[in-house]
Amino acid sequence: MTYNEKKRFLEQYVYSVRRIKRLQQEYEEWETIGTNITQKLSNTGIRSSDNQSKVEKAAIHLANIQNTILDEMQESEYTRTEIENTINSVKDLRRRELLEMKYIRGLSVHKIAMKWDKAEQDIYRQLRTAVKKIDI
Repeated sequence: MTYNEKKRFLEQYVYSVRRIKRLQQEYEEWETIGTNITQKLSNTGIRSSDNQSKVEKAAIHLANIQNTILDEMQESEYTRTEIENTINSVKDLRRRELLEMKYIRGLSVHKIAMKWDKAEQDIYRQLRTAVKKIDI
């Protein structure tokens, strides 16, 4: 497996977490829309099929997003386990910690460098070496 293929494999979990967060934000937005529509309808007392249709669309969209979030979370957990197992196979403790910080916790190179009191360039170099040493 090439360096870039290994890196893509390791990045899957962090990307999955980001997708889930975006879906959760979308869910909250649609929930707000549904609540606003329902409040307006109850305040006006007007019940029309068009208004009911809007409420139904919002409810269906919320259910779809919720199902997608659950699917993504299951897939994410599986991916995380695969990546953790791969990282745990690295013999060098320092490299394992570095890979976990980057690809499980999702820390940026800048934050890792600050935490370890190293230059970002050193962290990039160590990450590259650690990724290359992984057997997948």
